[in-house]
Amino acid sequence: MKKLVYTFLGLFLITQVNAQQDVHYSMFYTAPTAINPATAGVFRGDIRFVSNYRNQWSNINAKYRTITAGFDGAIRQKGSDNYWGAGFSFHNDLAGDGRMRTNDYNLNAAYVMEVDRKSFLSFGVGLGMFQRGLDPNQLSFNNQWNGESFDQGINSGEGGIVDNFIAFDLAAGLYYYSYFDDDFAYWLGVSADHLTRPLVSFLGSSEKLYRKYSMHGGLEIPIPNTKIVVQPNALAFFQGPNRAINFGSDFRYIIRPASKRLVFNDEINLAFGAYYRLGDAAFFTSVFQYAGLKIGAAYDLTLSDLALANNGLGGYEVFISYTHAFGNKGGISMFR
Repeated sequence: MKKLVYTFLGLFLITQVNAQQDVHYSMFYTAPTAINPATAGVFRGDIRFVSNYRNQWSNINAKYRTITAGFDGAIRQKGSDNYWGAGFSFHNDLAGDGRMRTNDYNLNAAYVMEVDRKSFLSFGVGLGMFQRGLDPNQLSFNNQWNGESFDQGINSGEGGIVDNFIAFDLAAGLYYYSYFDDDFAYWLGVSADHLTRPLVSFLGSSEKLYRKYSMHGGLEIPIPNTKIVVQPNALAFFQGPNRAINFGSDFRYIIRPASKRLVFNDEINLAFGAYYRLGDAAFFTSVFQYAGLKIGAAYDLTLSDLALANNGLGGYEVFISYTHAFGNKGGISMFR
């Protein structure tokens, strides 16, 4: 196979580019089931809908766009404080000049056990199918160089490129959630993705997708005698030679506190946050919550050497989520 001279950038990591790295959001905590299938059904409410959108590096004419949508909820068992969580998610990713596209379909299931009245442990699995494809006609190869530029009219002479394939996948995780006095709370999760290591080569080779190992967690810490809640969040994942470490905090201002007469959270608040992705970027977030509805946005500022190409302007993302509790009971109504 001749050397590929002009190709698309793959999914980026901290200090290197590697097409084996999964897509991920800066506001990672807004798409929990994308990180850990054990988070399915573990939230304040009975059913949750989430959608995320990210557009990256548009100022250097690179086409990197990711869309995610999904839902999850709690399935109660009569006479038991334990329950099942289940959900479905879909994401579409478009990357680089080769128009590499990935469609991911995932079914998540979790079993949530009550450790005590204010602590819960869940184990989850995710069954996935992903479809990947690219457009080889958008790529340029060394024998298409005419001395001045790449001429797409010249036959590339490249063969054996598989421009579309489907693979199946498996993930698993653990998730722990605990709260005290309806205010202070903390959570911690670990997960492993691509346990089956599916083949991912466009060249028909035996290249397998690296397994990914993730750790994530967060806190809710109310500041006494104020309307401010500090919410630190962190995510670290490792995938082959790649890694990403994100940490920072949101600062939430409570405009209207949750009603003490209702079990479900009807709070209104506004939050701003600052985060850092180690060796890569700083990003800033804002989220508005009106009861079960949340709308948010984030913007990345590139701090790595890539800033020479994109002038430090990384990308933006937005999300919207809606959580509903049937009869104001709140599927995990224990949170209130």
